[in-house]
Amino acid sequence: MAIEVFNRYEKKYIIDEDTFHKLTYQIADYMNPDAYNRNGEAYRISNIYYDTENDQLIRASIEKPVYKEKLRLRAYGMPELTDNVFVEIKKKYNGIVNKRRTSMTLQEAYDFLDDDICPDNHEGRINRQVLKEIDYFKNFYHLQPKVYLLSLIHISEPTRRTPISYAVFCLKKKNNQQDAGVNLVKRNEQRKT
Repeated sequence: MAIEVFNRYEKKYIIDEDTFHKLTYQIADYMNPDAYNRNGEAYRISNIYYDTENDQLIRASIEKPVYKEKLRLRAYGMPELTDNVFVEIKKKYNGIVNKRRTSMTLQEAYDFLDDDICPDNHEGRINRQVLKEIDYFKNFYHLQPKVYLLSLIHISEPTRRTPISYAVFCLKKKNNQQDAGVNLVKRNEQRKT
């Protein structure tokens, strides 16, 4: 089961591929590939970011405040409507990131985020407390889907968990994005018609 609530420092740097490989070699003894990093290959992370009608959350974030927050729907790979995804609130205060997320199917996530239909917890996979926080957040700001973002990524996680951890990752450019986000954006296109 994925960690649903955690804190960590995130420091992001733009580095070239050669530097990435040197860095990962140097820290390899202290990091393990995450569950989605199979055979050391980059993998897709698909996100839909939610914001207000006038983009209040991203506008505030650009100002680099001490505190910022956002809501997103995140999938590892290209999910089908029956695949599990994460709905998460990401908050950052004084450089420490706090994520609160829960897992549900993509269809359940669409129903919950767009139509206020609460997902069934018959398998016990949904963190009800986190779901209540997400529900409050989305209703307080009157959020709507705003941006689809696809990344190709390598992630390594620390070999030892601490209350505040570090993750090393590398984003890669994708040359062909024709199939990017087919199922993540399909519902929003249907809703516009």
